Amino acid sequence: MMAFDYRQIENLLERMARIVVDGHVRIVDAINTKEFSRSAIIRAVSAIESGRAVAKPGRPELFNEEDKNIIVGVIKIESLSGTSLNTKRTRELMESVLSDKKRRSETDVDETTSVSKSYPYLFAKRNSELKASMPRNVDIQRLSVSNQQVLLPFYELLQNLHNSHHYSPSLIFNTDESSLRLSDSFKTLVIHPTGVPAGFHTTPTNMPNATLVVTAAADGYSLKSIVLWPCHKLPKEMRVLLSVSIDVWYNNEGWMTESIFKRYG
Repeated sequence: MMAFDYRQIENLLERMARIVVDGHVRIVDAINTKEFSRSAIIRAVSAIESGRAVAKPGRPELFNEEDKNIIVGVIKIESLSGTSLNTKRTRELMESVLSDKKRRSETDVDETTSVSKSYPYLFAKRNSELKASMPRNVDIQRLSVSNQQVLLPFYELLQNLHNSHHYSPSLIFNTDESSLRLSDSFKTLVIHPTGVPAGFHTTPTNMPNATLVVTAAADGYSLKSIVLWPCHKLPKEMRVLLSVSIDVWYNNEGWMTESIFKRYG
């Protein structure tokens, strides 16, 4: 029987995968040739074994230098506001640029071409001017009242009390609350310029909330921390948190209230 001439297969990746599938070369030896990546060879072998076509390795660039400059420029402008574009909005931006290319009927753009979900991340990874990071969480309700007009008078009164009574470090306490948003929503990456912070992610309103309350004195002593849980009765699974350093209290809202603060003090 005449041996099959694999040279007639123009797709080099398919040719290598076919030789592997036919048992002439071990897959590990094909990978060691470094001609194609390990994942590309495995996908090609899997495609042949499943009766599917083997795609050519790599993918032509979706955007030329002019398109890239537009995308990077918009990302930089958006980042100046502190709210960087997440991967979904970055993809929408890229789809808009790609749509313009199709409308201009450029010969290098296939009508079926689209921007994949992972492309914004890969675009940032390939572009030294950009970076993909997780944004910071910001509670917009708390942020809206944390301003000089509200806090400055409080600090002035606190300083006056200290000047008048000369409190010892053991009598100076700092209490801090951390909002724990009980949401299953997935926080996506944002695409931002390399030298600019990742911006912030506004936490959604009207979501279940819990609060972590910690208090420490200036001399290093700390009160028992508490978690305020939004429920009518403490769930059994929460009891594992009870310890000498932390306690779990519950109310309907999960927020610190005046009555709870007095009880805690």
